Parts: sequence; structure tokens; C-alpha cells
Amino acid sequence: MVQKKKRFYLLILCISLLCENARYVFAEETVPPVSTKTTDTDEELKEDKRTGEDEYGLTEEENMSNSNLEEKNTIISNTDSETDESNVKSIRNITIKNQWIFDSNVGRWWYRHSNGNYTINGWEFIAGKWYYFDNLGYMCVGWRYVSGAWYYLDASGAMHTGWRQIGVTWYYFNSSGSMHIGWLQQGTTWYYLSASGAMRIGWLQQGAAWYYFNSSGSMLTGWHTISGVLYYFNSSGSMVERKMKVSRKRQTFTFAVPEGGWSTATAELIYQENYIKAGSSSHFLERDASVLYNVSGATSTPSVHMGTINHSNGRNFSKYSDLSIIFDSSQWLSGYGLKNTERVIYANNAGITGVLRAVIFCSSALVPSKGMSTSQSLNTK
Repeated sequence: MVQKKKRFYLLILCISLLCENARYVFAEETVPPVSTKTTDTDEELKEDKRTGEDEYGLTEEENMSNSNLEEKNTIISNTDSETDESNVKSIRNITIKNQWIFDSNVGRWWYRHSNGNYTINGWEFIAGKWYYFDNLGYMCVGWRYVSGAWYYLDASGAMHTGWRQIGVTWYYFNSSGSMHIGWLQQGTTWYYLSASGAMRIGWLQQGAAWYYFNSSGSMLTGWHTISGVLYYFNSSGSMVERKMKVSRKRQTFTFAVPEGGWSTATAELIYQENYIKAGSSSHFLERDASVLYNVSGATSTPSVHMGTINHSNGRNFSKYSDLSIIFDSSQWLSGYGLKNTERVIYANNAGITGVLRAVIFCSSALVPSKGMSTSQSLNTK
């Protein structure tokens, strides 16, 4: 009877040991899927930057309970105090590999090393890509501010480098992953990234210099028409300011009339050339002609007729449009202006002169017409 009891207890012990060993359960190895989720808008991304929330709307403190932390540090098991710890360590070394693990409680990924440890508050290079893990060890996505620089982590968690469009805005991330700010040269093309990292489009002023970037972000050089106005940008991209040459002349005329007495006219001619100096040549883009006058007459009042602008090399300009002018009505009776936009290019020291002429006419005078002119050199050197 004693022998039978011994055999019975031995059988119970064996069954217990077999059940104990069967209670170990190991996590199945998985990798994070590449998400097809569209990127956030700029406003949402900037909100993430301000609040510190991840793309799931949770703060890092809310992301995981204490039970989740314990799951990261241990194999999922039902072992009790009687388990052989050396045997468990041996089994871990054989069966646990570096692996991505998805925490379904918070819907986020973390990465466990073969020794059971995991990275927190730092970068880790995994399978040729950089990932960042927060203070709970979860993989981060979207914008991340680390050590004074902004980074962008794709939906897969991988750190992004190069150009990236987020919402409607383009950003550039250096090879280190940090968001680029300021001037950026790629090949022969220059770009500018503002303090927010956004690629600049349109006008940019730096100090006294103006630059212009087209819709693709490229800095312009050379001649370009912007909003109907012609501009010139030198090889450094800086806009070359328009300059002007102005000539004016005032003259009073008297006309004797047969009936006796005098008619008078005082006129002032104003001649302006607008140009841009580009290297050894100057581009004369437009020219303005205007006249102001006062007239009085005994029996006939003089009239003022402004002529056209001519250049001494034989170039005459005949296509004009009306030019609005402002004058002191307490000093002048009337006036008008004309504008010509024919573009000509001369060497800086070409020695060409521009002339504006006018005729003052008094129909009943003994000498009915008299002329006046104003001229200027078009040398720009």
C-alpha cells in the first residue's frame, strides 16, 4: 500500500512539472506596417508641436499603464516562485530576438532588444533607418523636437531626409534629419527655408537686398516680368534697383500781336529715362515726358504742344500712353504727361544723348511759334 502511494505521488509530481513548463507563452515576432495615412495639415502639425501630443492624440504620460511597462520588461508567462530562473533565462536567450511589438492597448509600436531592454527618449538605428522613441519607449511619428532641432518621422516611424511636402508646404530635412533653415543650394539652384522651415515663394528682403523665388522655390536670376513689371536679378539673386536720369527746363515766351500788346507763356519740360544697369550695359526700360505751363494773352492765348523723345543715335519713340502727373495748381495753370515703354540697350559709355522738345504756339502773333527743348546724356558709367 505504501509503494502504491509513492507511485501515485510521483505521478502527480510529473504531471505538475509538465504543466508548469507548458505555461510559458512567447510573443510572436511582428514588424510595423507601412501606413498609407495621409500627412497632417500644417495647422495640425504645428498644434502637435505645441502640445506634445502624438498622432493618436495622447500625451506620452497617457500612452501606457504600469501593466504595459511590465509587459515590455518580461516574457509573458504565468511562472510562480518555484520556477527555475536559470532555466527561464536560458529559454529567453534562445527564443527572444530583436523585434517590433505592437501594443494594442494604445495602438503604438515599441522595439524590444534580445535582452528584453528597449530605448527611451532617444534615437535607434534599425534595419538601415533611424527611429525615435519617447519616454515610454514608444515609436514616434510626425514632428519631433529633439536637442534644439525639428525632425519629421514618417508614418512608418522612419526619420525623413530630403524634401517633404506636409500639407501644402514644402520642407527640407538635412542628411542628419534636422529641418533646414535659411539658404539651401542644390546643384546650381538656390532655395530659402524660413524660420518655420517652410520653403519661401515670392519676395524676400534681407537687409537692403530683395530676392524673388518662383512657385517651385527656385531663386530667380536675370530678367523676369513679375506682375507686369520687368525686373533684373544679378547672379547672386539680388534685385538690381531701377535708376533714373532726369532733365528739366523752364522758359518764358512772349508773342507780339498785330492789335498791339503781348501774349505770354511759361512752360517747364520734364524728361525722365528709367533704366537698369546690368554689367557693361544699361537697359533703358521706359521714358516719361511731361510739361507744365501758364499762359495769358492780349487777344490770343498761347498753347503748348509737347513733342516726342529722340535719341542722338537716330532712335525715335512714337508710341505713347497718357501719364498721370501731380502739380501745384497755385503755380501752374495746367499740364500733361506721356509715357513710352520701348526697351533699348546701350553700352554704359555709348555717348548717346536723349532730347525732349516742345512747341509753344500763338496763332495771331507776328511770330506764331517758338520752340524749346531739354536734353541729357544717357551714359551710365
